[in-house]
Amino acid sequence: MKFYKKVYKKFIVAAIILSMVMVSSDGMIFFRRNVYAAQTFTLGTAQKLGLANSKVYAKTKSQIAVQQTKYVDAVKSIEKRRKSLSSFRWTPLLSFKFPQDPLMDEEYTWMYKPLQIQTNITNLKHKLSDTVYASREEISSLYVDIYVSQVKIKYLTELIDGFEKDKERTNALIAAGTGNANDIRKIDNSLKKYKSVLAKEERAITVNKNKMKKLTKMDVSSHEFVNPFVTADIPRSAIDNFVKTAKERDHDFYVQKMTTSLAFSSLKMNYQLMKNHYGSKMDSLSPYISQAYNGQEIDVASFQKATDNFIEKVDRKWKGKRRILFFSFTLEWFMGDTDGSRYIEDSPYALATSAGDYIDALNDEKSAEQELEDTIRNDYEGLVTAKNAYLGMHDSNAELYEQIQKDKVKNLAGTFTMEELNDEQNELAGNGLDELDLLAAYSKLLYSYDRKTCGAVTDYLASSKASVKSSSGGKSYKTPGTEKEADDSFIDDAAEEGGDFIGGDNGTDSFLEADKIEGAYYYIESHVEDRMFAFGVSIPDDMTPKITDYELWVNDTRIGERTKTDEQIKHLTLALDNADKTVVKLYSSNKLIDICEIDSMVNRGKLNITASYKVVTQEKPRTAASYKMDINENLKTATFKFEKSEGEPISYYLVTDSEGNALLDGEHYRIDDEFEYLSAVAGDLTKLRVQFYDNEDNFLYTGDFVTNKGTVVVYPEAVE
Repeated sequence: MKFYKKVYKKFIVAAIILSMVMVSSDGMIFFRRNVYAAQTFTLGTAQKLGLANSKVYAKTKSQIAVQQTKYVDAVKSIEKRRKSLSSFRWTPLLSFKFPQDPLMDEEYTWMYKPLQIQTNITNLKHKLSDTVYASREEISSLYVDIYVSQVKIKYLTELIDGFEKDKERTNALIAAGTGNANDIRKIDNSLKKYKSVLAKEERAITVNKNKMKKLTKMDVSSHEFVNPFVTADIPRSAIDNFVKTAKERDHDFYVQKMTTSLAFSSLKMNYQLMKNHYGSKMDSLSPYISQAYNGQEIDVASFQKATDNFIEKVDRKWKGKRRILFFSFTLEWFMGDTDGSRYIEDSPYALATSAGDYIDALNDEKSAEQELEDTIRNDYEGLVTAKNAYLGMHDSNAELYEQIQKDKVKNLAGTFTMEELNDEQNELAGNGLDELDLLAAYSKLLYSYDRKTCGAVTDYLASSKASVKSSSGGKSYKTPGTEKEADDSFIDDAAEEGGDFIGGDNGTDSFLEADKIEGAYYYIESHVEDRMFAFGVSIPDDMTPKITDYELWVNDTRIGERTKTDEQIKHLTLALDNADKTVVKLYSSNKLIDICEIDSMVNRGKLNITASYKVVTQEKPRTAASYKMDINENLKTATFKFEKSEGEPISYYLVTDSEGNALLDGEHYRIDDEFEYLSAVAGDLTKLRVQFYDNEDNFLYTGDFVTNKGTVVVYPEAVE
């Protein structure tokens, strides 16, 4: 019995193998093709393969690596140049070069170039996300074209087979003497027409499958494509959310916003450099800067004229001559490299130019935003029109289909001729292909609209579970190619994938980790897109005592909160504007270790921790002055009267907010003069501070209100 079972198994295996091979006329053996059903190739698979093999994606990643290298080179070059200018240099040929201050143009380059490269990197990283939407649209559109050709080929093949059978039957009827020769001519004309269309579609599907192969790196010549048609009831109320999403994700608009932010940073840099160098002499130019900051149009010609007057003013002290003994020298001979207008001689109108550039960029951003919104809203109307055209054709064909079913019954009853029935069937056949084209056009428009809204349509379809059926309900008639339900699994996959394909964080300097400064150092990252900066420190692990926290102080005002050394402080860039003094306070738990002054205009630098890292003891806060406050309920005002403590060298004071901004016009009051302001400030005096000055109006220190004692106290930073 076992013997027969073995023979039977071998027979079955041999039969299977023989069914898979064919023998040619010359005796060659080869395997049959298409023994099994054709493999399916879904739209979701095509989208994933297309993105994974995207040349644009690979090229963009390469460009990011190049820009990161340029950033490191730029930072190193700037550090070397800055160090070179500040050092005494000489050569064996006794050529001496003394330390010198950089001109404004060079200082600006030191600040702007790293920021510009960093912006390029951020733009490229955003482009990676945008590649997802672009690739998805390209693949989807091509997939629809291939599927339409696939359906038409099957549809036309069946149609031609039907006409061939009709021709055979008609010839038989003619031979029997009951047929009509005109029917043969009509059938031949139809065969010629549809065979021509079939040949066209066969060429089209071959070309498009080759394109798909190039995009996905997969041979799909023998694969069967699946129904990709999507129709959805997208209400007009969804457009506002589409516009919002597009403004957040659209790459071209993002680049324009970054251009505006970079132009704003450029303007601030130029103004900050000139303000630091010329001080109050900049008052004549400040109104133009205020206009620019507020986004108001600027008369650049007037700004340039004001700059000419400013240059004349700063050079006025260097006009004339000075006599020394028997010699007479022009005062200009005594000017230093950065005195007078020499500081800005390479770019005298840089401030006016950067202000104009910022306003132009801001206007371009507003125009781009409006254009993007108009595109989203207008294209929605085109989408609705395309959908209605398809549904109209579908309903018309469905009615014709129902009529044909009734006329077939009439034909059998002899009340409806075969010629009339054939005419109706030919009409439905032609209309069916037109309907398929309309459905394909609508689906491609929907994929294109999803691209323009940067995935907002996909998000909507996935979240709302909107219908993705490709034919109207309640009809037995189906659009050619939609007999099987659409495979819409790619919608959830695409929504989950979204535009965050690249992962990671945009806009950070993490790639500089390979180029760290030895020892303790600080770094400043500029996030141009949201006009913020991130500040952080790097402390060696072997430092004793261990530094655990730090604070950032600008002009005696703390920025943010006390922060762990492995975390960053993020704040608006305005906090670093006009920074006369910037320090970092380092702590070990609650003990102040050291206070390091830093240069906030440098991207990174060493923290010069002194005293061999010994703990610096803190004194208790001292009372600098006492105060009395009277409230006038009728006038809604509060009047402050200060009295300095014994031994304090205070002659003037200035009341400010927590950020150091004067409450009134910035005028310094004598210590025995009263200060009057709106009574609303009395609600929370902890949000106010008092700056004290000596008898020559030199800054001394800043105090804080202690409301329960009626005093102003000063917290000492450290005792040497």
